[in-house]
Amino acid sequence: MRRTAPPCLTRRQSLAAGVAGVTGVWWPAAPAQTETPGVLTADVIDIPPWGRRGPDGAPAGVYADLMRLLAERSHCAMQLRVVPILRSIVDVGHNDSQLTMMLDRKDMNDAGLLIGTVTQLPVQLWLPAGSTVRQLEQLRGRTVAVLRGPTYHEGVQNDTRIQKYPVSSPRQQLEMLRTGRVDAALGVEQNFQVAARALRLGPDHFAPPLVLGSRDVRLWLTPALAQHPCRERIAQALQSLRADGSIARRMAEATAD
Repeated sequence: MRRTAPPCLTRRQSLAAGVAGVTGVWWPAAPAQTETPGVLTADVIDIPPWGRRGPDGAPAGVYADLMRLLAERSHCAMQLRVVPILRSIVDVGHNDSQLTMMLDRKDMNDAGLLIGTVTQLPVQLWLPAGSTVRQLEQLRGRTVAVLRGPTYHEGVQNDTRIQKYPVSSPRQQLEMLRTGRVDAALGVEQNFQVAARALRLGPDHFAPPLVLGSRDVRLWLTPALAQHPCRERIAQALQSLRADGSIARRMAEATAD
């Protein structure tokens, strides 16, 4: 298993002002008389509105912006990249990337070192127009499209009487719902709102969704950096961003992305 350490910053680089370019590198200004660690590769998952490539090719979306805020406040330089979820899980576990955030899931908890909870996302069950489903028991004998990996709702995903159809994106979920291939789609409200807009599907295409609580979005570091100076810095930065409302403000803009 390959272990690679992040490269060290030069003194000149560490004093540079923070900018995010096409390469996705974020150089925060280092505090005086503080050791500056190397550049961390931070994964941004390739699911809008959380992660995507902007018009200039640079990582964009809610999680990209939150990673930049973490880099700025922790004084830990980060190079952002947009990758599929499953690749991020493997790469963080192997130290091929050092940081990622996504909805809580067991394989990521097994692979990474948990830093903390970033925010919570509302979970919903989306239904086609005219659906008569109004409670979970009515899903028994029906098929629900789910994203591979995370557990959104145990009552749905652990019930063997409900058929699950794993897919790779919220857009696929809504496309299958639109064509009648599934009876419902389970996931995060913002994911569905952005996917529906991209597919030009208005409210008349759906019945009122069932609201099913919320799930945590979490931040992980590669275990190879358990003693890295940025572990504590990033944890403190995360707490600070939650406390001053920075994360909540960016999350409020999620569906506009």
